[in-house]
Amino acid sequence: MMMMMMMFPRMNVVTQMVPRSASGGGRAILRPLLCVRAPPPRRPPTQKKRDDAEKWRRFCATTTTTEETLRRSTSTTMASSNSNSNSNSNSKSTVRFDGAAAAAATTFPFSAVGERLAKENVRVILGSKSATRRQIASEMKIEHETMSADIDEKAIRFDDPGKLVEALAEAKAEAILKRLSKEEKKTEEKKRTLLITCDQVVVFDGKIREKPETEEEARMFMRSYKENSPCSTVGSIRVTDVETGKSASSVDVCTIHFKEISEEAMDFLIEEGEVMWCAGGLMVEHEKVRPFVTKIDGSEDGVMGMDKAVCARLINEVL
Repeated sequence: MMMMMMMFPRMNVVTQMVPRSASGGGRAILRPLLCVRAPPPRRPPTQKKRDDAEKWRRFCATTTTTEETLRRSTSTTMASSNSNSNSNSNSKSTVRFDGAAAAAATTFPFSAVGERLAKENVRVILGSKSATRRQIASEMKIEHETMSADIDEKAIRFDDPGKLVEALAEAKAEAILKRLSKEEKKTEEKKRTLLITCDQVVVFDGKIREKPETEEEARMFMRSYKENSPCSTVGSIRVTDVETGKSASSVDVCTIHFKEISEEAMDFLIEEGEVMWCAGGLMVEHEKVRPFVTKIDGSEDGVMGMDKAVCARLINEVL
């Protein structure tokens, strides 16, 4: 038995006391019954692994909680806004609530998404010319390249703003996928690629507002944003796996409350020109506009066109 334990040091030997009389003698002896292989010692997880696991656990919990909370609050806000405008509903569209912009928790490490994409060597294409969306992707530490869909957005029309932005984000994805398919035929390099496409409109007093076509229209849009006259952004994000075609999308709503924007601020924004590229002439992140924003139901990056929490959740779903 000693020899057995020396040869197999991780074996536990189960024994039984047997009386000598039963085996033909006076003193009792120990008889080995069973040899059990002891499990190897378990190595404790490293601090980095524990931190990574906790980071993803917090991400899932934070995203679910904030989206559910804002789904209730934003749904109530939009329902109230729609009920006030239903008297002239023949000429106005109704907001279909298909999701809510998740509040971007300032303490949440959204860079974890970018780190995961980099670790898994995933190429990311942002199908947008928007400077703010590129900024948001960079803040999430997502290494990306940009590609414009160049579609005729006016050819796609829906009265429902949710359906409209969803259809536009999908059309942008399809246009870029066709171009990528041609590129793949010219190269032998195969790398998993995710495509992110977005679209957004502003809804004010039940009417859809897209990018202003003239300076006067931009000024008219901005003048209408004042106390007791909130507007809402309705935006869609779509994440598509280029190779498999698997996709996940969301339509989200944020509501912005203003006090009256000064003429001086409007003059500056129009002269600068960036406001002409924003749906509804809305730029809450701009230093000239920020002082006039009193409250946002949702997240600022959601208003800017790509909510970080929603984008991170969709990427995670597709991966």
